[in-house]
Amino acid sequence: MSALDLNALMLFQAIAKAGSLTRAAAETHLSIPTISRRLAAFEQEIGGPLLERTSRRLSPTPLGHGMLEHAQRISAEAKAAQEFAVEIRTGLRGSLRLSVPSEFGQAWLGRAAAAFMVAHPDVVLEIQTNDGSVDFARDGCEIAIVLRELPSTRMVRKRLTSLGRGLFASPAYLRQHGTPQSLEDLLNHRCLVTDLQRDNRVWSLSQRRRQRDVEPKWHAIVANIGLLRELVVGGAGIGMLNDALCQSDLRSGRVVRLFPEWHGPPLTATAVIPGHRSISRRSRIFLDFIYRFVARSSDFTSGRPES
Repeated sequence: MSALDLNALMLFQAIAKAGSLTRAAAETHLSIPTISRRLAAFEQEIGGPLLERTSRRLSPTPLGHGMLEHAQRISAEAKAAQEFAVEIRTGLRGSLRLSVPSEFGQAWLGRAAAAFMVAHPDVVLEIQTNDGSVDFARDGCEIAIVLRELPSTRMVRKRLTSLGRGLFASPAYLRQHGTPQSLEDLLNHRCLVTDLQRDNRVWSLSQRRRQRDVEPKWHAIVANIGLLRELVVGGAGIGMLNDALCQSDLRSGRVVRLFPEWHGPPLTATAVIPGHRSISRRSRIFLDFIYRFVARSSDFTSGRPES
């Protein structure tokens, strides 16, 4: 069996990404006849069609999808090798696109990003926030930190920490509405949730081996945890927030922890990388940095990270 034509494989990847021969020709600076001829020769070498024309664009066939995954891995490895050579000569540099959950808290994220940039001044960080789910193809990020399990098994995962959760309210709310003395009292209070929390229908709380489910009336349902925190700090009601998000608010007295002996279900923070990509040295160093930063941070009080 002769060696696979890697140049033809990379050209096929460019055509599939462009979605048409015309766009591929513009991006590769090759003529359309040349691209068409090389694609046909590669399909003959592979033994079947790799692309089919659907409505207005070229789409991979089942065989093409499989070859595209191999092409992406080879392309990622080649890029990683090139970056490695540059970094060995000049030190860590380049850009790193991240997606992080808003529930981590902007203050903590800012400190972590600042510390990494001081340690590695030639790395440019591009930071997005997510609601716990990530589409790597759409978002274009290299590393994502998520707070819930992702369905795809083609992921490289590294567990960072577990975020404890509890019930919080502002002093102003408690002065106006009174402080609940028991979990049952929550039924008579203004309780606030996110969309995701509402789907669970109840607040599940645990105390050592005891478990309690509370089903209060929701007075506000919001899209994300950042907005929920603002409502709690502003005195609108009681909300379930994670400890890391509320550390600065607790220290400043903007919020009070209710029933500190009762805890909500913890959120597991996991760093994920698409399985088809090679982990670059830059990404690996960042992951190790975040792992150590989380372990040292007093904001994460519910446990040290696990590998």
